[in-house]
Amino acid sequence: MNAVTRSFAGLAVLGCVVSGWAHSQLAKPDQESPVLSNLPKSGWSSFDVPSVTAAASWCCFDSQGEAQVCNLDSTNQGFSSPGARASSDGQNHHPMLRLFVRMQHGGQVSALRAYGAECAIKSTQPVRHFGTLNAMQTVPWLLEKSGEESLADQALAAIAGHQSPLADAALAELAAAGRRDSVRRKAIFWAGQLRGKAGLELALSSLKDADSDLRAHSLFVIAQSANANPLLARPAVEAIRRAVKTDADSSAREHAVFALSQLDGEYASSELIALLKDRSLDKALRHRALFWLAQSQDPSAQQYLQQALGAH
Repeated sequence: MNAVTRSFAGLAVLGCVVSGWAHSQLAKPDQESPVLSNLPKSGWSSFDVPSVTAAASWCCFDSQGEAQVCNLDSTNQGFSSPGARASSDGQNHHPMLRLFVRMQHGGQVSALRAYGAECAIKSTQPVRHFGTLNAMQTVPWLLEKSGEESLADQALAAIAGHQSPLADAALAELAAAGRRDSVRRKAIFWAGQLRGKAGLELALSSLKDADSDLRAHSLFVIAQSANANPLLARPAVEAIRRAVKTDADSSAREHAVFALSQLDGEYASSELIALLKDRSLDKALRHRALFWLAQSQDPSAQQYLQQALGAH
């Protein structure tokens, strides 16, 4: 066993220990926050949670990337993240995510929003702020809300934004067989976007799922994980390569080729070119590799195509 393999094996053991602790915390019935169980019966409330850095920069921007005020009352305004931001005084602070909850109809949660705590917000209704809560209070509550279809998207994003192993346990639970297909996909997506190695491991484990569509979705998430964190690139790319050659479903194998095309620049080109040179691969897969290589603007891709076509 080489040093890299030993390192990943050690991390896997640690991950199992942390995951076991996190699942036990999710199951505890006495962690409910007095704030969450006694929110005002109508209007917007908010609270903060410690977050991963990327989630703390979730704000609203126009198509040119200019910051906009996030409108809580809009039904279609989402968020984007231009990257980690410094606070207005130029100092780096502990990243925080602010969760907004709208109550209606005598105490029913009708909307959830998640934005960075420093983002500009507006609403026609006053927003009551309840300070900072911890993940043991908020993650189980959000896990419950993710079961409601109208709240699932924002609940899953908010869970993934937490700086806590409880978020990894919750997303793994939501991605498990037996959950709604749409929830499973979203859980894997958000894990891959924000949860680093734990998110990659969740997507990798999903490559063993019986649902070929879920496997195909996971391959795309794995490619994005590799792009987001260079430390994850090697195991991610190796997993996609294996899927190209071994997945039992032809559509999933084609999605694996597409996933390789989604890697950054020259990295994607080199992987696709390797597929084209591999005569042991099914001809249809090599055609897909050629198709995606032709879409690339990477100079190495264009150079290979020109040489292959005999251009001078």
